Amino acid sequence: MAVTQRHRNTTVTLDGEVAGPERESLTQAASTGLLWHGGHVAAKGVLRFLTTVVLARILLPEDFGILGMALLVNEIVSLLGGLSLGVALIQRNTLDESYLDTAFWANIGVGLGLSVGFLLMAPLGGWFFHTTRVVPLILFMAPVFFVTSVGGVHKALLIRRLNFQRFAVIGMA
Repeated sequence: MAVTQRHRNTTVTLDGEVAGPERESLTQAASTGLLWHGGHVAAKGVLRFLTTVVLARILLPEDFGILGMALLVNEIVSLLGGLSLGVALIQRNTLDESYLDTAFWANIGVGLGLSVGFLLMAPLGGWFFHTTRVVPLILFMAPVFFVTSVGGVHKALLIRRLNFQRFAVIGMA
């Protein structure tokens, strides 16, 4: 089944083909997408910086350090979670429903596995950092991997369709 999506005057199929002489419009769509994605990355960076400044001001130095430890563990596991099927969905020439379903459920499985692994490894994080105060924060962050895995296929499809505006708006929510 070939699913199509219209982007202004350009029809892009999930197969990645551009219909007709609208190739110049595809260039314009890619340029606009680049601006939206760049703005999204910049806005996330500014929000992350401001959040860090506010937390540094309101938390005691020891508590801020504990938060930093938990976030370090989170980033390491996020790198593993980033090895998803999204890139395969973006680059694949043809997509059908069975492939999308398989990718969706595989992402769910990876997210669930990372969440369970994060729960099981929380005491190891406490041992590594020589404090048990980090363990509850790690446990609290564990479900994030499962929740974000639910949108992995949808995120990849937005990128594939060059719909960076919607991707940016959703990413900032």
